[in-house]
Amino acid sequence: MSARLLGEILVHDFGLDPDEVSRALQVQKEDSRRIGEILSTLGSVSPRDLAAALARQFGYPFLEERIDDDKIDLELLSRVPVSYAKQRMILPM
Repeated sequence: MSARLLGEILVHDFGLDPDEVSRALQVQKEDSRRIGEILSTLGSVSPRDLAAALARQFGYPFLEERIDDDKIDLELLSRVPVSYAKQRMILPM
């Protein structure tokens, strides 16, 4: 199964108006930015919804809550290789 397009996810799963995606695609013809960045700049999609849609597109879980910086153990974080964390989709805290 092929990955869904970001615009499709935003329309079907997040209620974005298809005309907004069309508008962003028109802008993209003159601009080299990614569609999500254009939609965000136009105010068509919130940063939270964009992040959630991108996570869905790539099959990653999306953390709904913001993590306070003081709750992250920097020593632990530095001991876990990035490749290991990405492969297992973990965030050492």
